[in-house]
Amino acid sequence: MASLLACVTAGAQQIPNGGFEQDLTDWDTGGDRNMSLAVAEAAHSGKFGLRVTDESDRLGSSITSLPTEVVPGARYELGCWSRGVSGTGGVGIYFRFLNENGKALGKDKNITLPADSKEWKRYAVSATAPEGAVSAVVWIHSYAKDMPVVDLDDFELKTISTE
Repeated sequence: MASLLACVTAGAQQIPNGGFEQDLTDWDTGGDRNMSLAVAEAAHSGKFGLRVTDESDRLGSSITSLPTEVVPGARYELGCWSRGVSGTGGVGIYFRFLNENGKALGKDKNITLPADSKEWKRYAVSATAPEGAVSAVVWIHSYAKDMPVVDLDDFELKTISTE
């Protein structure tokens, strides 16, 4: 356990393909309906970023990262860069902890990335990993009633504290 805590306190953890440089590799796009694409125009850094284009007032986008290891009791900050391109409403970024069976623990922490914020801005949400958590995922979801076009890039998970 001590060596695992040492790794966690080292700072940033990797969100697999958090910069979308390998297209949507390491992201589950089931249920997304091709609303989320890795494109050059959406890059905050590197060559690619994620553009969510939701043109439906009934359906929302939906992609989920691969799990990243966490330690129960540690406090984490999930951050990313985003800008609105057009449309209305926003895109939600959900930070979800999972147990060893891949089941969600507790309520997701989330933040909304608004379509009307046209400049690149860093957004972040923080949460403490609950007892039984072994991993966390990022879920990107545009709200069903909203019709945003939003760019996202450079996802990063940082350890804030281990107590």
